[in-house]
Amino acid sequence: MKKNNKVYKFAALVLLLTMVTLILVSGTYSKYTSSIEGSDNVKVAKWSVLVNDTDIASATTQEFTFNLFDTINDTLDHNDEADVADNLIAPGVEGEFGIEIVNQSEVTAKYAIDYTLTNTSNIPIEFSVDNGTTWKSAANDLDVTAYDHNDGSDTTKSTELAKGNGSKTVTVKWRWAYEGASSSNFTTTQTDETDTALGIAAKSATKPEVTVNAKVVVTQVN
Repeated sequence: MKKNNKVYKFAALVLLLTMVTLILVSGTYSKYTSSIEGSDNVKVAKWSVLVNDTDIASATTQEFTFNLFDTINDTLDHNDEADVADNLIAPGVEGEFGIEIVNQSEVTAKYAIDYTLTNTSNIPIEFSVDNGTTWKSAANDLDVTAYDHNDGSDTTKSTELAKGNGSKTVTVKWRWAYEGASSSNFTTTQTDETDTALGIAAKSATKPEVTVNAKVVVTQVN
């Protein structure tokens, strides 16, 4: 009887080992298997803006120049003014200057311009940003406000600069008002006598002068 028990135990052990072997071997049978790996990367879009050929998109404050009185014309025939010394202004002259903004960025942008005027001698200079239709003597009347991309109030998007190479040239005309009657800005303050007084003051070492400054701010459109 004891012999038979040993035989049974041995047979059970063999059966158990056989089952374990079958389970292990079954893991090696042929089957479909697939795997995949993916990756991606992205680069930062370039930010580069030129104002009159000066790249203002840098870590430091940039300055650009515009020639306010580079071209001085006669208000009568609009040709070059030959009766006034170079780089000086007098009654009866006019001119214009331009600010060219080029968006070389890889994002859409918009611009704003803030003008300031220094005219301590009250020279009767006035400006137009609509090709002479209206004339202004206050610098803040010339300011250009960037449209609000989010509220949609400005449907023309006139200050938008397309990515890649979108550009806009803002032209400002200026003139010395002949007499108050010809100007809506100096109807009561400017006469031949006041003009003459400015010419007499110009005999001094410090001539009366007018300075225009333009601050251009370009921002990304969200």
